[in-house]
Amino acid sequence: MSRYFTPAALGQVYLPGPETPLAIDLLRETVPPLRIGALHLLEMAERLSESPRAAELWRQDRRKGYYEMTELSLGDLARRAEALAAPMVGTFQVTVLDWLHVAAALEMECTEYVDFQPGVRAAARQAGLFVLPIATEPGAPFAPTPYLITEEVTHDY
Repeated sequence: MSRYFTPAALGQVYLPGPETPLAIDLLRETVPPLRIGALHLLEMAERLSESPRAAELWRQDRRKGYYEMTELSLGDLARRAEALAAPMVGTFQVTVLDWLHVAAALEMECTEYVDFQPGVRAAARQAGLFVLPIATEPGAPFAPTPYLITEEVTHDY
């Protein structure tokens, strides 16, 4: 079982936001290393550009081995994203980049997908991924499992 965090979800770990507690819980219960791709590097650089401290924490966590770079062919990724999106055009509020992340999760053979945006979550679920956190699902309480990362992941801001 492998978990894919979108940069939007991962960004909540490094830049405080409304979903930060859930993002941190989900990251803590993820067995490292977490697979990331070039899309993560590009988006995280943009997200963290306004906070040198957050950007440095992201770099430190990558050096510590919390994340593992996975090389993906952009052509293959685009074709898979197009195939996933084609039958669902207009069904969900998602961007091309969102579809690329769903495709990347599948290419990396991830079974779980972490995001907080309703449209993206619905698209990932439709593509066959188990979507987390379950707390944002109507009627399903969030029940974190025991933490597997032994070193503290949270950062003081």
